[in-house]
Amino acid sequence: MSLDELIAAVESRVFDLGKRLLDERPPVRKKDAAEAIREQLRQHYTALHQHGAAMEQVRGRISAGEVDAALCASRVETALYIGDLLAAWGNALALDRTRRTLEADRAQLREHESACREQRTHVERLESRLALVLDRTSPARPQAPRPRQWCR
Repeated sequence: MSLDELIAAVESRVFDLGKRLLDERPPVRKKDAAEAIREQLRQHYTALHQHGAAMEQVRGRISAGEVDAALCASRVETALYIGDLLAAWGNALALDRTRRTLEADRAQLREHESACREQRTHVERLESRLALVLDRTSPARPQAPRPRQWCR
């Protein structure tokens, strides 16, 4: 490919890119695009809310599990102190189960937190895209619906 052909190819691509960026499509198509983005936003808001609710549930289980673990540890100590080895053994096994459950709940909480961060990122990107589309279609754009509660 000669230098002239390369310059012509680059010039053609830049021209096509400029046409696509400045393309004045009919407002109906842009409104359809805005509506599609709004639908995606609704879906991501729903997922965000679901992950937030799941995180609250898991946090509640973790709190209850920590209380149970402390009680089991106390029961083990008490049983050992009074010399009831059978009760100490049973409480030690219960403590072990509780600790394993807590580990699983904490892992699940980390997964929900990660999914929540991912959903927030998607929402922010979609809101930016919606703002761009709406800025091109009308000077006064309505605000996108915001979820009542973000994941914490």
